[in-house]
Amino acid sequence: MSFRWVTKLLFSGLLASWVLGGIALAQGNSPLERGIQLAKQGHYEAAGPLFEEAAKASPQDARAQYWLGRTLEEKDQFDAALDRFKKAVILNPKSAEAYLGIGRMEDRKGNVQGATIAYERALEIDKNLAEAHAALGLIAIRKGDNGKAERSFKKAVSIDGSSKSARLGLAQVEIKKGKTENGVRLLEDLKRDYPRDSEIRATLGNAYAQLGKNDSAVAELRAATELNSKSDAAWVGLGNALTKKRDFAGAEAAYRVAVKTGKDSFSTHLALGNSLVAQGRNEEALKEFERASDAKPLNGVAHREECKILLKLEKWAASEQAARQAIQGDSRDPAERRKGCMGHHTRKPKIHAYLERQRRGDFGPRSRCHHRRSGDRRQSP
Repeated sequence: MSFRWVTKLLFSGLLASWVLGGIALAQGNSPLERGIQLAKQGHYEAAGPLFEEAAKASPQDARAQYWLGRTLEEKDQFDAALDRFKKAVILNPKSAEAYLGIGRMEDRKGNVQGATIAYERALEIDKNLAEAHAALGLIAIRKGDNGKAERSFKKAVSIDGSSKSARLGLAQVEIKKGKTENGVRLLEDLKRDYPRDSEIRATLGNAYAQLGKNDSAVAELRAATELNSKSDAAWVGLGNALTKKRDFAGAEAAYRVAVKTGKDSFSTHLALGNSLVAQGRNEEALKEFERASDAKPLNGVAHREECKILLKLEKWAASEQAARQAIQGDSRDPAERRKGCMGHHTRKPKIHAYLERQRRGDFGPRSRCHHRRSGDRRQSP
């Protein structure tokens, strides 16, 4: 072969490599690829415009729709994110990650059935998705099926030993099984691996509180609120821990933040009301109990607390109405019945006795309208 032909072949090879390299470089520098690189580094805000550009240029690109959905999810725009994940699934029915996205969004909206279907569909596509197994475990925990939850979390950990959500779930299962010390050990290991995760710190704080380690509980829950100031669960946990330390002013402050950052929760308003009662601020407490009653009209607990405050304020007619609502609530609320709190053996007769006293005009200082539980030394009617 002549030198001239060798030169031509070398030149052709170099030219081909330059062309192929240029194509690869162009692909790597596309808006979608640049956005994915940024997103994987956690820079979703910078990645968002690139994904929008990619989705606009290629509306049939399932990946562009999926990553735009991830960006919207990071911005807490859950409805918009769900729409993008659904578009990704339509464009690519085999996209397991898009089904995971649908599951997360449906779960956030409270659609447990929809979330379960999406996670199971993701596992049909890829049975080794640790995230899907862990998510199904979390749903099982909320349903009270600890056995199923534990199996799901263990499956997730067997696939991915570093799965944060699965390891956290296993710790929660241990706590729910009454093995709180085991759960704490798992959580302390997680904390070492993820010291800046607010959910882990809050869960650990609540577990410490269960063990009576109140100082450690407060420290962990404060750290959780500092890491994520919008976590109403962390603020509620902090309020509960401070209540155990009898720091009612601190508990009140924590509960008030929880009310602002989260939904108007029945339990949060009830806890806030009790912290105000402990400080002798009955009028303010009454408003919180009323808000709790508004959140769950059929639950008799808040109505009983209203009744006690109204008695202290000598508002007899209003206290009678609250007592009747407590009786009605205990009779109709399925949650109360499941807890054995209908009051047919103690609570309801006591409230009825209070109403009979009131009818006779007996408003003595011993009048109360609450349920005396085992170990409660307070006077009952």
